[in-house]
Amino acid sequence: MLEWGVFVVLVVAGAAITAVVSRGRLWRPVADLLLIGFALRVIGSQLRYWVIYSVYNGYADAERYYSGALFYADAFWSGDIFYSSVHPSGWGEWWGTRFFQLVVGVVVTFIGPSKRGAFVALSLLGFVGVVLMVKACMETFGSFQQRRIAGLMFLLPTLWFWPSSIGKESIVLLAMGLVTYGYVGRRNVLRWIPLGLGLFLSFAIRPHVAGVLVVAMVTAEFLRPAQHWSFRRVVGAVVVFGMAVVLLGNALQELGLAGADAEGLNEFVDRYNKRTLYGGSTISPGGNLSALALAPINVLMRPFIFEAHNGPALASALELTFLWAMIVVHRRRFVQVIGLWRRSELTRFLFPALALYTLMLGLAFSNLGILARQRSIVMPGLVLLLALAWPQRGPPPGRSG
Repeated sequence: MLEWGVFVVLVVAGAAITAVVSRGRLWRPVADLLLIGFALRVIGSQLRYWVIYSVYNGYADAERYYSGALFYADAFWSGDIFYSSVHPSGWGEWWGTRFFQLVVGVVVTFIGPSKRGAFVALSLLGFVGVVLMVKACMETFGSFQQRRIAGLMFLLPTLWFWPSSIGKESIVLLAMGLVTYGYVGRRNVLRWIPLGLGLFLSFAIRPHVAGVLVVAMVTAEFLRPAQHWSFRRVVGAVVVFGMAVVLLGNALQELGLAGADAEGLNEFVDRYNKRTLYGGSTISPGGNLSALALAPINVLMRPFIFEAHNGPALASALELTFLWAMIVVHRRRFVQVIGLWRRSELTRFLFPALALYTLMLGLAFSNLGILARQRSIVMPGLVLLLALAWPQRGPPPGRSG
């Protein structure tokens, strides 16, 4: 009873909040898409629950994360707010799985011990990240693109199926949304609270993601047109550079790469890559040069339809086929959009992040199943490219900034 009761309460509360938000002036052009997007996240959470517990009999990371989260929730329920009973000294690194279990533990503390409830709660946290990215896009581009961008980001299966479980992708997607919304800012001023919170969450879950995000921000600042600088923006850029130095240094330290040379970095990538060589979806990692060349193909194009041997793989293959078919059809405008990526704050940040994370995923993972889940992090950038490349009157849009 508790399992389904929590689920129903979360869905009703989430639907009410989404309905109120959809009535806002900014969201009126896409209000129906926002509500459909919410419904798909709820459906996605239950599909993921069914796959994990009916198809895989609970043999998945979600079960391990939930079991660990219960220890934190038990500590919080007993009044141990510093969770000392489950926080023994020297118990591995504080980030990654350990921090994620803490996040899920906080969620379970408030909603109660309900797996279905936790699935939908984590799914909706990821949805908040997508909503924030869509909001940044809507504040940047005109009404012609708004419905297209919102439709693709809210309705594409990759963005409502894979992050809709007790998995790190949901929090990373939330972090990316916070960073994107914070960095795009308002009237050439950064939104520091969402930006800082997003960077912290990304670092705490996956330090390398935080590294990608700060490098993308530094790149965007470096390529800012001269006429768009102001005193406040100079101060903001200095703070961004400082954050990049601190976060990159700490990320390398936490990953054990501080002071590593090219050989050490290569060994780290090889070691990480071999961890994913299991199951029926493995692919050949290749050598260094071939891996670099194949990384964008593996992440953004595979599985091909003839490689799909189950339902989720076929869905991913069909989705990617649709996206790339649209890009091929509108290839001239697609190339034009890429050439104008410096035109707006959003594209100056999001496209380098897309390129860097795609390369990182392609080098680190040799499993198409894992890549399908991880693709949810890079899909917003690909979606934005496609939405802007769709034919319209006039030149490709973009608010200068």
